[in-house]
Amino acid sequence: MAQARATLASLAQKLQRVGQLKLTQSQEALYSLNNQLQQKQNDLNRSILAHREEKEAALLLRQQREEQTKKAEEQRREAQRQRLAQEEAKRNKEALLQAQKEKAEQERLAQQAALTQQEKIEELQAMDTTEDEQPADESADFLASLRREEQAQGIKAKSFWDNLTFKDPQKWLTGSLGYATTLRNLETLNSGREALKVGLNLNPISYFFASTTMSFDLNSYENIYYQPDFSYSFGYSDWHPNTFSLVYSNYMDNKFFPEEGKSRFNFQSGTWDLGYHNKFDAISFNANFKYVPQKRSKRLYLKAGTTLADTVVTSLQVKHYVDEEQNRIRLSAKTFLSDNLFISGSAYTYTDSDKQKPLDPDYAYSIGWKSKKPFAPSITYSNYYMPTRWGWKEEEGPHFKDGVLSVNFSLKF
Repeated sequence: MAQARATLASLAQKLQRVGQLKLTQSQEALYSLNNQLQQKQNDLNRSILAHREEKEAALLLRQQREEQTKKAEEQRREAQRQRLAQEEAKRNKEALLQAQKEKAEQERLAQQAALTQQEKIEELQAMDTTEDEQPADESADFLASLRREEQAQGIKAKSFWDNLTFKDPQKWLTGSLGYATTLRNLETLNSGREALKVGLNLNPISYFFASTTMSFDLNSYENIYYQPDFSYSFGYSDWHPNTFSLVYSNYMDNKFFPEEGKSRFNFQSGTWDLGYHNKFDAISFNANFKYVPQKRSKRLYLKAGTTLADTVVTSLQVKHYVDEEQNRIRLSAKTFLSDNLFISGSAYTYTDSDKQKPLDPDYAYSIGWKSKKPFAPSITYSNYYMPTRWGWKEEEGPHFKDGVLSVNFSLKF
């Protein structure tokens, strides 16, 4: 019994020790498992925290990128807005400059086309000169333009030899292109001359010139008495006060291909004109002695002119026929109605009305448009150099439609 008890006690102790060992092992295993679980929990927590931090970092990075993108977009839009504003300002500036240029160009062209008051007076004075005796011719316009050009350059009167200066060769030659017809041609074809006129003017030395005007018929009208193909003139003409001039001009019935036995140039039939020009205060004075060798015709012209109210050019001229007991008195007035539109009129009387010749006029007038713009046309209607008659006279003169309409272009080479 005692041995059994001892065995049981030993077995119980062994069992107790085994139980304790098992318990210890279980506790250790449980502790180890708990540690593992705690480690896994820690790892999980760290993973969750890292994931959270990574997520937060990614979110922060995305937010930063979005902010950067938004800021960049705002900067891009601002830059684009500034660029558009600059482009708009540039366009506005360019448009303003272009508008200013166009306005300046329009003003320049208007000033170029419109005649100044001084130029108007000079044009009227030039017309007053060309209406003295010879037909209205491009060479007379050339002399007037030459006078204006040299006045604009401020050339002062010097001695004759001091004035003999050569011009720039580029300015030697000028020309004109014109068209002339009678108004009657508009009513009845070939009832008057219709011609293209070409003028050439040579001026290599100051105040010395040579000029010609050629006419090319455009219709079949023929005048057996007077229908020249060309006219010509040359000489010395100085516009300064207290100066002389000597000019030869020929407006006879000159032909390119004259009939047999007739002269082409009719030199002896031309007119030599010795002139003197001076000015006393506001009154200009001209004296001209004209001689035609073939006819031995001698005529003396005395003319005084002045400008009234700074706009109207007036003149009184006496034409004395040296070989005849006859004098012609002409009173003229000319003015511009607008910047370019002018009107001119002359009245004639004769000291011996019984000796008034069939070709001597009673009156004359013209109206036209003058432009100084390059290549712009000057348009003129005129019945000068026609045998007009006052309405109360029995002899009937030419009518309005017998006047000449001309269009002229000035050219420079």
